[in-house]
Amino acid sequence: MPEPTTGLTLRQEAVLAVITDTIRRRGYPPSIREIGDAVGLASTSSVAHQLRMLERAGYIRTGGRGMPRTIEVIPRPPKITADTAAHVLHEYGHRGKAPGAFTAALIEAIARADVLNRAALADAYGGYVAAVTLIETADDGVEQLSEIAGIPMPVLAGCGEAS
Repeated sequence: MPEPTTGLTLRQEAVLAVITDTIRRRGYPPSIREIGDAVGLASTSSVAHQLRMLERAGYIRTGGRGMPRTIEVIPRPPKITADTAAHVLHEYGHRGKAPGAFTAALIEAIARADVLNRAALADAYGGYVAAVTLIETADDGVEQLSEIAGIPMPVLAGCGEAS
């Protein structure tokens, strides 16, 4: 049964974790047999099936037949939670939810960070980096974050209302 947050089964999540971890540690993906050993699949065809499912779901890209160990993990955009959106909105002077001291300092650090430091912060705080970037760069960033946070935007007089 798929997990509600990713849409993947527990087995698929395990396979993806093995691939991601191996690439991070060694610089290249594991073999089919290594994946099977790590997740408890004895059959290479079962591992191949899991890889096909991950590829169909958009989590990995493989080289296909004749291209061993050609597995690329496709980066997923970080998820901006309702709390993250509300905290960033508040810190940028909009309706939102006041964050704690650490989170307020984190948002300020992200806002002041150059591109390289922002990328480094994204490894641990991807949702916050995505939210700060959205509010700073998108014309409708405030509206998007308000929608994520579940905070209704105030209606301005004369904007789409009949008199």
